[in-house]
Amino acid sequence: MMEEVEVVCRIFSLTMYSASGETQAVQQTADISKKRNRLVAAQKRTGELERLICKIYEDNALCKLPDAQYEALDAQYAKEQDARNAEIKELEKAVTGYEQSRKSAEKFIALIDKYKNFNTLINTMLSF
Repeated sequence: MMEEVEVVCRIFSLTMYSASGETQAVQQTADISKKRNRLVAAQKRTGELERLICKIYEDNALCKLPDAQYEALDAQYAKEQDARNAEIKELEKAVTGYEQSRKSAEKFIALIDKYKNFNTLINTMLSF
């Protein structure tokens, strides 16, 4: 049984600390950082769109903006708003998924660290 544990620990060690594993982790971190930045920008633009929609509505109601221009701008802003909302939903899903995966990996690493040096295998070690 000790040999299997050593093999598992060795495989884990090679996987976690190999050059390709490091490159992949760095790439994932950079990718998620870009997605977070994009999420912030999309959320900011959504707020701007809300203000613009309110402004053109008020301008139209006060006869400062002709109906034809209002309708064109309203349609344009609504289309962009729908696109931003879809993008925000997708980015939030990606960021949340990454964070959950990272937390799971951290828990797994903590378990490996906790049980990596042992002489006897017990049931508690097998259930997590």
